[in-house]
Amino acid sequence: MKTSLKPYIISALYLLFALFIDQSFAQKKRLMVQQGHSSFVETIAFSPDDSKIFTGSVDASFKIWDTKTGKLIQVVRLDNPTDYISGKAFFLKNGKQVLFRPLNNIQLWDLEKQERIWLNKNIPSDAELFNVSNKGDKILLVDKLNPLSKSIVLDINTQKKLIDVSFGLVADYKANEKGSVQMAKTQDAVFSPDGKALMSGLDNGEVIWLDIPEKRVFAQLTKDSVSIQKVGVSADGLSFFALNSNNLMNVWDVYNQKLLNSFQLPKEDTIIAFWPNQLSFVVSNANQLILKDLNTGQLIQKFILSDKKRYHYDPVISSNKATLLSLDNFMFMAWSVKTGKLLYKIESSITTSIPYRYSPDSTHITQVTLASKDYSLNKQKLIATKGKRQGDPNIYLKDAKTQELKATIYSGFSNEKAWIITTPKGKYDANEEGLQYLHYVKGRDKILPLPKRDRNRVKGLLKKILK
Repeated sequence: MKTSLKPYIISALYLLFALFIDQSFAQKKRLMVQQGHSSFVETIAFSPDDSKIFTGSVDASFKIWDTKTGKLIQVVRLDNPTDYISGKAFFLKNGKQVLFRPLNNIQLWDLEKQERIWLNKNIPSDAELFNVSNKGDKILLVDKLNPLSKSIVLDINTQKKLIDVSFGLVADYKANEKGSVQMAKTQDAVFSPDGKALMSGLDNGEVIWLDIPEKRVFAQLTKDSVSIQKVGVSADGLSFFALNSNNLMNVWDVYNQKLLNSFQLPKEDTIIAFWPNQLSFVVSNANQLILKDLNTGQLIQKFILSDKKRYHYDPVISSNKATLLSLDNFMFMAWSVKTGKLLYKIESSITTSIPYRYSPDSTHITQVTLASKDYSLNKQKLIATKGKRQGDPNIYLKDAKTQELKATIYSGFSNEKAWIITTPKGKYDANEEGLQYLHYVKGRDKILPLPKRDRNRVKGLLKKILK
């Protein structure tokens, strides 16, 4: 008796079709996670038309991504492996060029030709890339570590200095209780929309408007002596926003030198960014970013990380207000402003370059190797563990009883031989390769800038901690 195979074939085809539909649906719902840089991501920016994203990393490379899909478009590795990229970056020439700040220089790149246009080393080593004029013809650098808080404006084409001024000298000196002179420092600064003026907020509460072509102070405004933290200017250039350390927002009419409005933002909010053109600001709250209306303070959207041990920093918002980007050292994330949902995340694939051995039960590290020397750890006194966050290449030494952090061993730099060990009090040690990366970790563990930081170097620090 012959058995027809037709029903079985139809059933098999139906099953395969159902599996295909199920897989397709699952793929659409699954959050896309790509491998990004090979070290920490420190810089992020939108192109003018919001179609592309720039990321710069400690691995001495930058990458260009598609905003909608999160797909990688372009990778450029810098010539110097210690030229790690940090701070702000800016797209120019309708997104055809990009300007960013590696270690000890500024670089402008042509993205279409994938070649460097110029590299400028003639800048203070600690100067931060603060801003670029709307026309893309001027660059603002601020050296916060300079006692006089130097502000430098460069012509982007000729790289000549248009302004080199210390607002600590322009502003009024104020005597403290001991009678010594205390000079004002720039906390934040922006260009006017036409690029002809530089607007700065100082730590003595003053707002300075500097006319760039005439090189003179046009306006010097103050409401109180509370330090200005962040500044911004409206799109029409008529209103200037200054946020002080008490979360008081002052809005000035700079041309008439009048205070238009003052409103108090919640003092418990940690405001990490605000954009007058978008009329919004961002509050950091543990593992959340909270977007609020600048005029009313009302909630616009929340962006919540599922992992409470992670945190956001340096958010940027697209000009069309559709997408918000945030960093978490080991990845960058793209969020929908409309829904608050995570669109995608690009994670760094970082691995430690320090040889170590785990205990048999894999709960802690029993031995690390630095400078070709093996160091064994006594579990009764110290516990050494890898970072719990994905991609964290560092090793953390904690007191076995109190769990107090005793030291951090940094690795995962673009130079795989580099390592640095620091304590919470700012003491440190490093090999020759690691010394080039001290600038990166100094903000994490209170390592002081040169020349003071040399006083804090303790050779053989790990051995002393283990004792």
